[in-house]
Amino acid sequence: MPDWIDESQEWQAKLLGAQISEATASSRLPPAFICEDCGEDIPEARRRLVMGVQRCIHCQERVEKNARHFRTR
Repeated sequence: MPDWIDESQEWQAKLLGAQISEATASSRLPPAFICEDCGEDIPEARRRLVMGVQRCIHCQERVEKNARHFRTR
């Protein structure tokens, strides 16, 4: 009979699997040539390094900064 620790570990494994699936699904997009937020060109070096990039570095930094400040629990 599983105890609460086993159930917690199973739940965490399922959650991690879902998070990994979500992260890899979004990276399957082809890289964009133009930033979806500001419309500026995305440099070729960034397109080669970041799979499925959709934003320029400045817009991506802004999105990540906002995500840190408005994270829900």
